[in-house]
Amino acid sequence: MIATMRPPIVFSFCAAAACSLLLRHVVTFMIVFHTTTRTRPSMGCQHFDGISTFPSGAAGPSSTVLRSRSQSPMIALLLSFPNSGTSFTLRLIRETSSTTTATNYAKETREAKLENYSGTIPSIYDGCSNCPLLHDSELAMPTEYVLVKTHCEGYTGQMKNGSSLVYNQSAFLEGCLTPYSFAAHRGRDGRIKQTRECPYAPTLVKKVVHIMRDPMDNIVSRFHLWKKNYDIQQRLLAFNSSNDEEYSTTDEFPRSKQGFKDWCRVKDQELMASKELEILLDFSDVPCMSEYYLYTQWHNNAFHTTSGGISTH
Repeated sequence: MIATMRPPIVFSFCAAAACSLLLRHVVTFMIVFHTTTRTRPSMGCQHFDGISTFPSGAAGPSSTVLRSRSQSPMIALLLSFPNSGTSFTLRLIRETSSTTTATNYAKETREAKLENYSGTIPSIYDGCSNCPLLHDSELAMPTEYVLVKTHCEGYTGQMKNGSSLVYNQSAFLEGCLTPYSFAAHRGRDGRIKQTRECPYAPTLVKKVVHIMRDPMDNIVSRFHLWKKNYDIQQRLLAFNSSNDEEYSTTDEFPRSKQGFKDWCRVKDQELMASKELEILLDFSDVPCMSEYYLYTQWHNNAFHTTSGGISTH
């Protein structure tokens, strides 16, 4: 999909009934999107206050951060709301081209998935500790552009340390450029732990690929991923419980229509608890309103970040 048009709000695929309710307050939604600033972690990093779009026609990366290979590719950032088919897309590229792709997330790299791995993950540019990481360092490097996976920010609906559910464009852009390094250990749940690094410079990005999936398909896929992680958590709770504790073996959220509806209801209740989103009360009849809200805000911000003239597909 070539993003030659940048609509102010993204609901081109949603059900007619949901759209009719949601689009009644497009102007109000846009005000909500633009007037609240999400709190960002203070890490001694350079933040992007006042910068909200990728620059166009910027100079290439500094020679001090180039990989020591015959050619060093430039970054083509792959913007995707989670569960849009990004991992599948990148795997196809690696398998058909025999070249590597890259990611902002260390846990997705080949090295991080090795048992008891404790080293560093190769970056796309040597000498750059906060640059994107190679998915598979054993594959050849592309000669022109390397596709880098990022989910940016604003897709979880979780508020931490007083942060806002509403992401302005500067915070969103910063999230797109923030890598997570390998923390060299795994938690009790067996998951790979990551450490948030400072964002890399937006001038390193030369192209953007913006993936959009049918919103309902996207939301259902998010439910399946949540369900997978939820079941793992429940098994760990049962395994670690004492003899005096019992955990329910009832499947609260089965992989069925009812399980999906129950999940949506819980997610909606969590989001409605935010006073800054009282506008969403007008959409209480829309199933999974919380997920539609996150999807819409995310893609609105993605369209904005690419409105500065950068080559976008």
